[in-house]
Amino acid sequence: MISDGDTSVGLTTFYRTVRELAHAGRIDVIREQDGSRLYRHRPAAGHGQCLVCRCCLRSWPVDSEVVEVWADAAGEAAGLPVSNTPSN
Repeated sequence: MISDGDTSVGLTTFYRTVRELAHAGRIDVIREQDGSRLYRHRPAAGHGQCLVCRCCLRSWPVDSEVVEVWADAAGEAAGLPVSNTPSN
């Protein structure tokens, strides 16, 4: 249970809301190597990509088109389907 004063929210409600925000494009989900997920507010509307430093977790926006072209080519070379839709 998460509470702030008189308001309480269950963890199920919290994570369902986080998942809905991710699907709506309001937050980004960053998957760690250990399987955990980090969530970060997406300040601008629209689809975007960013590089994330694994040490300090700072992020830098990058040109989405360049990243998506590379991901498509890498996936095709590996025989894997590539989707630009987040899988949360």
